[in-house]
Parts: sequence; C-alpha cells; structure tokens
Amino acid sequence: MAHKVLDFAHNVAARILRPGDAAVDATVGNGHDTRFLAERVGPGGQIWGFDVQAKALRRAHERLRDVSASVTLIRDSHASMAAYVAMPMRVALFNLGYLPGGSRAVTTTAESTITALEASWSLLTHDGRIVLVLYRGHPGGAEEARAVLDWAGGLGSASVVRFGFTGRGGAPPEALVVARRPSHGSR
Repeated sequence: MAHKVLDFAHNVAARILRPGDAAVDATVGNGHDTRFLAERVGPGGQIWGFDVQAKALRRAHERLRDVSASVTLIRDSHASMAAYVAMPMRVALFNLGYLPGGSRAVTTTAESTITALEASWSLLTHDGRIVLVLYRGHPGGAEEARAVLDWAGGLGSASVVRFGFTGRGGAPPEALVVARRPSHGSR
C-alpha cells in the first residue's frame, strides 16, 4: 500500500517537473526520491536534498553517482531549507517518517516539517507543487500528519488533494498535494 501512495506522489511530481527545473527532496533517506527528481530535471536542473543522518546521505550519494542534474546533499534538517535554497522551485517532495533500514527513533517531526513547509511554500513557483507522503504508524507520525493537514487546510490560496486508502485498518500512509490556486486573471 505504501508503494501505491508513493507511486501517486511520484506521478504528480513527474507531471509537473520539466528539464532544467529546480526541486527539493526534503527527506533524502536512501536517495530514491532524490534520484527520481534528478532524473526528471536533467542536466540543467538543480536538486537540493536534506537529511540529518550522515548514513542516509552516504547511501544517497552512491545512488546518485551517474545522474546528470546538479544535486546538492545537505546534512541538516529540512527545517533549515530557507538557509540553503534561494531560487524558485517547482516541486518540494516530502517522504516523512524515518529512514528505511535505520533507527525508528530518528524521525521527522511536526515542528520541523511545518517550518520546512512554510519555506517550501514561499519558494514554490506559481505552478509548482508540494508533494508529501504521510505515515502515521510510528511514534509522532499521527501528530505530524495532523499538523501537516492543519497547515495545508489553513492556506487560503491553496488547492489540496489527499490520496490514500480507507477501510484497511491500522495507519495506512497517504499522499497530500498542495498547489497554489491560480489567480482569476491567469490561464
């Protein structure tokens, strides 16, 4: 089920990204999403990837050896995004939770994620998207998901789409897509 939600998130990002675009992987993890973004933006594109764990960045670096996009991996919280990214981006991708294969004690948090979302929103192009995958099954995950949904719901100038599964029991993951609403004068 998590793969279907992540596939949805990737499909949304793939439809938005163009060669030469800028994008952020707010949660590098093992580098799969970073590579996905880098392949979409190509040689003229720019990717920034954030993770607090050196182990994650080492894995991502290995996975990115043969990509042609300019990728900057940053060992810092996604909450510090505004200090590193100074140009408009078309996609910010957040795959929240913990590092697969790593310690479940090191997770994204509601506080850091909301700070990163605020930065992403201010850096997003007029036709860009913030794409998130939310996991509720780990400690702090439900609180983080609630905070993200509250944040997105409070954006008066945004369209928000939720994708997930119901009736499955447990705490299934879901995707959230946040986009700026077009102004009345634009087409």
